[in-house]
Amino acid sequence: MYDYGLSTLEQYGLTAESTARTRGGLLCHTEKGLVIVKEFKGTEKKLQKQQELLLQIQSQGGKVDCYIPNQEENLVSRDRDGIPYTMQYWYEGRECDTRSKEDIFKSIRTMAELHQRMHIPTVEYYIEPSLENGYLRHNQELKKIRSFIRKTKNCLKVVSGLKSHWLTMKCKRMTMPSM
Repeated sequence: MYDYGLSTLEQYGLTAESTARTRGGLLCHTEKGLVIVKEFKGTEKKLQKQQELLLQIQSQGGKVDCYIPNQEENLVSRDRDGIPYTMQYWYEGRECDTRSKEDIFKSIRTMAELHQRMHIPTVEYYIEPSLENGYLRHNQELKKIRSFIRKTKNCLKVVSGLKSHWLTMKCKRMTMPSM
């Protein structure tokens, strides 16, 4: 039977009083409150960066669903089958009613507040190299290839000239009467 990550609760020292399937996860009522267990499909490096951002937003008063580290202080736990899962705090609430202007304006304000709080220092290894450098290297490579082709064309002309000369000489020898 599928446990959808329920067995990973042991690694957090939690027990589920009740569970419910949700979009993309398993919602659990525990002694620490509502948590959601989701299958993890990403890199732990990216997950760590997400956690840093979420903790920063939380420290500024934002309500965010931070990841919960397990008892070994890892953000990713594996179930009995080796499938990786994460656990996050969850907040009860209702979805935004797209027909209600009030709900839409409240969502916009919340999104604006979130964007104002989302600032983490830039890390060098996350910055992509400049496209300009890539294009310069690509153009240099194209110039080398063009130069190589020009040289080979000249060589081919000489070789094809020699080959045709050699072939005509061979044909003449074959057509000459033997003595």
